[in-house]
Amino acid sequence: MARLLGSPFLVQVILGGEDTVQSVVAGLLGSGDEGIRQQNARWRSSVSERPQSVIAVVSGEAAGVTFLDLAKAAACAARVLDPGGRLAVLSSATPALADGVALLRRYDNPRIAVKALAKRKPEDWAACYLWCYAANRAGSLYLASGLSDEVAEELFATPLKNVNEVQRLIDASERVLVIPDAHRAMVTLEPTR
Repeated sequence: MARLLGSPFLVQVILGGEDTVQSVVAGLLGSGDEGIRQQNARWRSSVSERPQSVIAVVSGEAAGVTFLDLAKAAACAARVLDPGGRLAVLSSATPALADGVALLRRYDNPRIAVKALAKRKPEDWAACYLWCYAANRAGSLYLASGLSDEVAEELFATPLKNVNEVQRLIDASERVLVIPDAHRAMVTLEPTR
């Protein structure tokens, strides 16, 4: 029967940094495993202990970066951050902000904001939820982006103005993790033995 339908042919494109193509995996159905292996080799990593500070970098064309990208980067970093640690999201973008972000900006506490989000479920709910998750997990959340200082503060973050401020964050911690392209990455904590 499968001969009558033809054989499925897969083409998988593995992105590298800065939206470049790292590799292309093509072939019959069995080639899917190789695509997954290459994707994981590029975008998955793990750390043996929780860092005190995580710098999550969102790269790419500034015009194409969304608030969801910033939120994914923050959540990726928060997943491995030492509870109460410092989390900085760095991007040159000024993403458009939708209704959910406007809702977040009305609250002083990300836990309360999540409850309001759950009731209203705006279109950007997922991005806002990820952002709140990171803000709850981090002792201090910092944001360097094209967003105004006022907006950053209303998103539970301290604005970072220059590289010297980022360097001070790094210098204040013994264990620092920098995650390039954090909005695409998956970093996990290695299981303890």
